[in-house]
Amino acid sequence: MNSMDGFTVRQKFILSNLIERSPLSIKGLSQQIDVSERTIMREVSAMNDWLKKYKLRIASGGGELAISGNQKDIDTIRKLFDGIPPLWLLTQEQRQVLITAQLLLAKEPIKSAYFGCQFNVVEGTIIFYLDKIESWLRTKNLKLIRRRGYGLEIIGSDWSKRNAFAELLYNYKSISELLAFLYEDHNDYSLNVFFEVTFGKQLVADVKGMLKKLYSESSVLKDNDVDNFSTFIHLLLAIERTRSKMPIELPEELIEDTLSISGVSVIKDIAGVLDENGIELPESELAYLAIHLMEDRNTYPDDKVPEELGFDLEDAVREIVSITGKRLNVAILCDNQLVSGLMQHINPALYRLTMGLEVRNPIIDDIKEYYKELYEAVDYACRLVFSKYNLLIPANELGYVTMHIGA
Repeated sequence: MNSMDGFTVRQKFILSNLIERSPLSIKGLSQQIDVSERTIMREVSAMNDWLKKYKLRIASGGGELAISGNQKDIDTIRKLFDGIPPLWLLTQEQRQVLITAQLLLAKEPIKSAYFGCQFNVVEGTIIFYLDKIESWLRTKNLKLIRRRGYGLEIIGSDWSKRNAFAELLYNYKSISELLAFLYEDHNDYSLNVFFEVTFGKQLVADVKGMLKKLYSESSVLKDNDVDNFSTFIHLLLAIERTRSKMPIELPEELIEDTLSISGVSVIKDIAGVLDENGIELPESELAYLAIHLMEDRNTYPDDKVPEELGFDLEDAVREIVSITGKRLNVAILCDNQLVSGLMQHINPALYRLTMGLEVRNPIIDDIKEYYKELYEAVDYACRLVFSKYNLLIPANELGYVTMHIGA
């Protein structure tokens, strides 16, 4: 047998990655395709039987797999993959993530048969994926419509869809893998497929180029890895949705207030770079970018929400710090710097929340894991303070407050 017809999708995935990126971590590979390391080694054994005719072998040692043999013979195997569509080599998790991403950005309903052809799987497999996707979407205030003759469509606000898209990506890959893709330190096959299918190869390359220019010229944007990737994602979403004639809809009051914020000159920098690339975004998209990119580095003109609800923001901040300290049995120095920093974040956060908008915190899971006790104390304090005004501070915003106090 000289073809790869007898190989499973999993075997093709492992061999393809070994040819392109050898050596590979056995543990990392098992996590990526969601099988045990023992299963990986069983697959390797089966593939080695097939590779004998090519005088090649997959060797294991030090927790890694590597393909050994003559480069000419390795190139022969590589050519066998040329006739296999890249999407057919994706694992179950990767297909599910890509289906979700496409549905979140879809302009119109998509038929399930489309995904069956795209990934070369039967309809029953797509239904299995959709059941999981539907369950996940419910936790994001989104609903999956599945109707015969109509197709598949996600119902919900575009803001919620974009937050879900970002969370999908952050859950899919670690921040280190995402940054490696952004900086092109190595070629991650599954991430390349993800971005090319959802945004197109050219747009991804263009936004990477714009980012380099922005961070070399802007005096406002911080040269921070996590911020860089966040900017990358939100720029892609803003441009793609505008090109699809589906720009985000935001309240006029929010757009005006956001674009008039002191320090929002970063948006002028972005608009300038976009203009150089022949891209013009509507004000709603520029406001969307400002809200996400400035995060806690902006200050709204006045304390609108606290004033309307009848409380003093500085008093609330000091109360939060005091309760947090008592909860941890630690004396936290509540100096002017801490109060000012918390007010600058909490004030726009409260304003966004009253508009029904929540900013995604890309490192919220890390904050919960590494600062567990502090996060729980902050959560308790914020619930105690803001419940009096019928305000519920979501986890993403609590993460930023935790970081401020922790610092």
